[in-house]
Amino acid sequence: MYSRQDILTRLRAGAIHLGISALIALLLIVVVFKVWYPAPLDEAAGVRHIYLLILGIDVTIGPCLTCLVFDTRKRSLRFDLSVIALLQLGALGYGMATVFVARPAYVVFNVDRFDLVLAKDIDPKSEARSKTSQYRRAPVTGPRWLSAVMPTDTEERNKILFQAVGGGYDLPQLPEYYAPLSAQSEVLKKRVQPLETLRSDNLKRASAEQVDRLLAPYLKEPQRYGFLPLRAPVQDMAVIVQRDTGAVVKILPLYPWSD
Repeated sequence: MYSRQDILTRLRAGAIHLGISALIALLLIVVVFKVWYPAPLDEAAGVRHIYLLILGIDVTIGPCLTCLVFDTRKRSLRFDLSVIALLQLGALGYGMATVFVARPAYVVFNVDRFDLVLAKDIDPKSEARSKTSQYRRAPVTGPRWLSAVMPTDTEERNKILFQAVGGGYDLPQLPEYYAPLSAQSEVLKKRVQPLETLRSDNLKRASAEQVDRLLAPYLKEPQRYGFLPLRAPVQDMAVIVQRDTGAVVKILPLYPWSD
């Protein structure tokens, strides 16, 4: 049987381990949700609940194991704690690596919408062929906004089309065709849809209070703002843009397609 002092010592060790784990977790949350997956792209990419679940399990299991093994009279205590720390760091590193590989790399304007492109979905061969150095490697400091320009060569266009239809890489995943968003600003402005369309479509799915709360700042000047759909892996959203300049204003978690 363990004495009261033994139990308190184990709990104290577990609490210290928990505090350290929680601090590391908070720092990682900032990196993931402020840099790699800025809101609401965490929802669009479907990472929020999965990552928080993994992180929560990893943070709690380590301290619990420390409580179980901690005994200052054990000769193997240092070894036991080292194994626990290594296992915890290994699990945490694996989780971070998975999230990093699947991070949003680009938000690409494509014909009449935006596409959220994850780093893992980019064609590495096309990336290597890009004539612009900044498109040869997916960014690590947050997603970039740009456009994809369909080539004028008929053979190239058909190749992209058949590749996409066959389940391969589509234009937004081919960095060799990337260009600054400003290069397609005139096309973008012509594709902008009215906010009232976005509002009416979402009233079928959510309450007027929820929809109007999100759109309120822009509905005050409906002639100034419009929207374009954002196609994403998990949840499609709406991108608010300025009609006169084509500048991106904000991403809203609203359904962007008309029925």
